Amino acid sequence: MVNDGRQKLSLPRLAPKSTHLHKIFKLKREAFARAEGPFWEEVKSFGDNFAAPYIASVEPGYRGNGLATEMTARSLNLLRAHEFPIIRSFFSSPITRKIAMKAGYQEIARVYYDELIGFDGEGTLDFQNAEPGSFATFMALKLT
Repeated sequence: MVNDGRQKLSLPRLAPKSTHLHKIFKLKREAFARAEGPFWEEVKSFGDNFAAPYIASVEPGYRGNGLATEMTARSLNLLRAHEFPIIRSFFSSPITRKIAMKAGYQEIARVYYDELIGFDGEGTLDFQNAEPGSFATFMALKLT
């Protein structure tokens, strides 16, 4: 129990000791550090009053059927119903990035995979198998 009497929520670890997951979080931190511009200033003005959804994934056999687009639309409806003024999120996949852009998200910062070196302490690229020019973005969508 937490101090206010509510039951503490315990979530399962999705990927214990996952190197790839740690690399994705490194990408996210780097993109956040690069955030700038007028829209970012507006996004920051909401303080802690924002939603930050993470991870949209569809089983490979079901891809191409619009499921990620539908999950995004339903998430936006839910967040609007709960009166969140803004959504901040990180997109590492070109597919989810495209869906987000269609939904109205705006890019705030971008990090190219080939810029991240040294996660292993050896000075090698963190994402060695990434296609040239691949990147991840920090994006936001104003709901109000």
